[in-house]
Amino acid sequence: MSMSSQSDQIFETELGVLGDLFSGSSTAKILDFLLMFREFDYSETDISRNAGVSTRHIYRSLPKLVDLNLVNQTRMSGRSRMYKLNADLPAIQALEKFVFEIAKTKINDDSLKSQSTQIQFEEAEEMPAE
Repeated sequence: MSMSSQSDQIFETELGVLGDLFSGSSTAKILDFLLMFREFDYSETDISRNAGVSTRHIYRSLPKLVDLNLVNQTRMSGRSRMYKLNADLPAIQALEKFVFEIAKTKINDDSLKSQSTQIQFEEAEEMPAE
């Protein structure tokens, strides 16, 4: 499995690395989404829908992220403001490394748990019936 599909699997099945780590915080979910899909810009509605955050939380959290320069408003598309992660910012680069290391640890832990379960299953099958 490629690292990209592993990352997509983590994002789709959980809150995301930051969302999971910070107990589903709206800001963490927004950053998770924008980190995972950083190639494009997104409207507030897109971020809300894809990050699993209410629009109320978007309107509260996104301006803070913009004020910190973590997220940039890139353009207007019709009446929608479009936003993108500020990938050039050293803080975002450090955050990406942090998220990658946490995800890598989680993948390794999950893999070890899966292997352990498989071994236990195989050992149970080999045991003679009484």
